[in-house]
Amino acid sequence: HRTTITVSEPDNDFLVPQRESLTVRAKVTGEPVSHVKLTQTGKATGHTSSRKLAVDEQGNVTHTFPEVRERLVFTMEGGDYKTEPFDVDIIEQPYIKNIKAHYDPPGYAKLPKQTLESGQLVGLEGTKVRVEFECSMPLKKAVFVQWEGTKKLEPVEMDFTSSDRTRFEKTLYLSKDGNYQVELYEKHGFREPKPERYEIVVTPDERPEVEITSPARDLIKTSRAAIQVVFRARDDFGLEKVEFLYGIDGADPAPLSTNITGPLKQRGKSSNARFKWDISKMEALPKRGTITYF
Repeated sequence: HRTTITVSEPDNDFLVPQRESLTVRAKVTGEPVSHVKLTQTGKATGHTSSRKLAVDEQGNVTHTFPEVRERLVFTMEGGDYKTEPFDVDIIEQPYIKNIKAHYDPPGYAKLPKQTLESGQLVGLEGTKVRVEFECSMPLKKAVFVQWEGTKKLEPVEMDFTSSDRTRFEKTLYLSKDGNYQVELYEKHGFREPKPERYEIVVTPDERPEVEITSPARDLIKTSRAAIQVVFRARDDFGLEKVEFLYGIDGADPAPLSTNITGPLKQRGKSSNARFKWDISKMEALPKRGTITYF
């Protein structure tokens, strides 16, 4: 033969991760040709296709298979020369087959526990979520990477829950909006082709609100005064306990005793309280001083 085509074998011996690209390089020597023909055949489908590849002035030929989906064999042909067949093998890459999220909301919210088959995490602030993942193949390790807004948290290697190392889980508490992704490492060190990011959407738990409608302003009273107190308390998930507190001359506040106010029975998401505050019944009350209440 007057023309020779020498294909450079890559370091990985034509072993490529599935759905990743593969670049093939060859050198044409001897009688020059302007083009060579590359013929490829898929081993699974048997489909054969050919294309012309230009040869540069130095005799170099380059071709990139953009996304190798199956095992294939290829040859190059130009002038009076045809190469031997070259086998391209693929390494299957891991991917997540299934995600289950088990939600355990805070007890005060009185929301039911539930399990959803979704990678997106949506729930009330403070909810405990145990996320179970199932991978397509055994793994060397699986890493949970989380962002709160734009802040990246420290990556955490997850615990496997099955002996074949295809199932693993992560437990977290919902605190801020953000997202996460799972990094999968198979035994050869290959990763998943494109890590998917999943959203974390947190419903904030608003603080309780209190509105005092009586007395309407600061007061000057004697130590024998009785003051009408009226207030309304609200919370988006419900009230468990309400206290009326006071402090004398900057002292640490303390709850007003029930023998003065009577029990403050606050129930539901919004409720009212009304009582008469008899100052004369308070212990250790100075003749002059300032009482702060809230």
